Amino acid sequence: MDRLTKIFNCIKPSTAVADIGCDHGNLEAMLIRQNRAGRVIATDIKRKSLAKAVGLCRTLGIADLVDFRLGDGLSVLCPGEADTIVIAGMGGILIAEILKNGMETARTAVLVLCPHSTRGN
Repeated sequence: MDRLTKIFNCIKPSTAVADIGCDHGNLEAMLIRQNRAGRVIATDIKRKSLAKAVGLCRTLGIADLVDFRLGDGLSVLCPGEADTIVIAGMGGILIAEILKNGMETARTAVLVLCPHSTRGN
């Protein structure tokens, strides 16, 4: 089973899932197409990565169920806006920093964390 499928399987059915660092948007596609989330907030710090997610979701006809946001970590979310927050595919130190900087928002959701390594990126 690949890493993305394992992450998907950790997400309980949710009204809104936030994917911090969405990259290509593959998780968004899985969540919407398999009815695991009513809507998804896809965020990334890199404009190019976010554009890939937008493109995939448009191609699949699900872009109207995804809110795309450019920004750093949890700063693009309001507390309580997502009932599940996924932070995956980055270093453990960076994930810890994201959580520390967005503690108020992190406390309002179920967290699904999957560090790629202990390095910062």
